[in-house]
Amino acid sequence: MHRQISVIFILGPPGAGKSTLGALLTENFPVQHISVGDLLRRIIKNDTTHPQAGALASMLNKQELIDAKVLVPILRNALEELESREQGRKVMLVDGFPRNLAQRREFEEAFAEPILVLFFNCPKEIAKQRYLTRNLEGREADNEAMFEKRYKEYVQENEEIAREYRERGLLVEVDTGNGMEESWEELFTRLGKDSKWTDVIGKSV
Repeated sequence: MHRQISVIFILGPPGAGKSTLGALLTENFPVQHISVGDLLRRIIKNDTTHPQAGALASMLNKQELIDAKVLVPILRNALEELESREQGRKVMLVDGFPRNLAQRREFEEAFAEPILVLFFNCPKEIAKQRYLTRNLEGREADNEAMFEKRYKEYVQENEEIAREYRERGLLVEVDTGNGMEESWEELFTRLGKDSKWTDVIGKSV
């Protein structure tokens, strides 16, 4: 494990509630939440001198999967900055990552293995409705065609990732197809019964 950081990945299709539930976790537990998509958009908007800014802008606009060799160093730096800035919050929720096995391998080799992986499983039509009706800054390109592109990639890549983490005993799967309140209650209950979660949260308090 790198330094004192404990990493928890959050998987799920677009519109599954990853950011919403991640924010609720930060409100209720001593954890930090970082959205990979939001991180990349901040770099594009605020750090025009970043060597990858132009390429990132093009890939993000097209919702393309970003090469692990490009993405992992950016994410690692962001986690290290959070670690140095936040005292007592060494549990990092990484939202929307990994999106393929190459990203998973690169991150684990370069930084750390996750202690837990949250999988927010949501039916396609419900996820699609949420995706198309949300109004998030910097997400103006979130249209039906973009959803279908991202959902297709999710279906192709996520099964292997989820299966691997399930076999390693790290996956916590939560049905987020109901309302956010019900989804939060299920997540809260599931985590409360998971020894990996309770152990690391106890150490972070």
